Amino acid sequence: MIEFQKRGLPHAQFLIILQKAYKLASPELYDDIVSTELPKEESNPHSNAAIAKHMMHGPCGHLNKQNVSMKDGRCKIQYPKDFCPTTRHGQNLFPIYRQGDNSNCIEIRGATLDNRRIVPHNPYSLAKFDCHTNVEICSTIVAVKYLYTYVYKGYDRIAFHTISQQSTNGINEIDQFQSARWIYPPKAMWRIYKFPLYEIYSTVINLQLHLEDMQLITFKNHNNLEDIINNELSSKTMLTEYFLMNKINLNARQHLYKNFLEQFVWYKKKTKSWNPQKRKDVVGRIITANPVEGE
Repeated sequence: MIEFQKRGLPHAQFLIILQKAYKLASPELYDDIVSTELPKEESNPHSNAAIAKHMMHGPCGHLNKQNVSMKDGRCKIQYPKDFCPTTRHGQNLFPIYRQGDNSNCIEIRGATLDNRRIVPHNPYSLAKFDCHTNVEICSTIVAVKYLYTYVYKGYDRIAFHTISQQSTNGINEIDQFQSARWIYPPKAMWRIYKFPLYEIYSTVINLQLHLEDMQLITFKNHNNLEDIINNELSSKTMLTEYFLMNKINLNARQHLYKNFLEQFVWYKKKTKSWNPQKRKDVVGRIITANPVEGE
């Protein structure tokens, strides 16, 4: 998703979910993806220069108390970090990555910075794209929830009202209240040129879930209720037709409801039916059943 800011250029947020065989099951595997250490300049000068250009935070703290990240005399994003000999799980959202005290330092804006001020990154992506690329591992469910909220947080909102300086009447906040979207110049240009704002890959389709004969039916005010009840299509849902396919198609019985989209396609508009047709890159997600709804 493309995120816009009140200052600066837009940047992209990527949430990458790995297949089961490639998931990072232990902190030792995180080091294959994420690095927070400065290599020796003679061994990897290109990576060293890229880190110095894009991935060093600061100087802040006692080195520069005027840095934009400073608040109440401390760095609000907690730099510099502590040296850590091995990667391990932290108590907050993200892991604590390996940041060894290897004496490798670099000069940034007149200050000498070490590993404790390196933003987590992937060396390959950094070298390939030559820009700031912060990479984090989602090691806990808290981090996953945080990232989903962050990626899908929606538009920035603003509440405002206008009054005349010559007005002698009291301010009626309810009548004058306005709610609007805050659109920055880069975002306006992005929309004018119709650049993509978000993308989901693979395609994710919600699978309906309901009790027997309790499916949701929508209709317009002018529709005749008897016609709706007598219309066979009205009562058809993904779930009812899934059970029907299991009755008439032996191959359908081999697939759970959540995996049904891997082998069948749902035709909604005309027939409301499943058709045997293998589709690639489609993920089915069953709609949540809240416990407060009862059995």
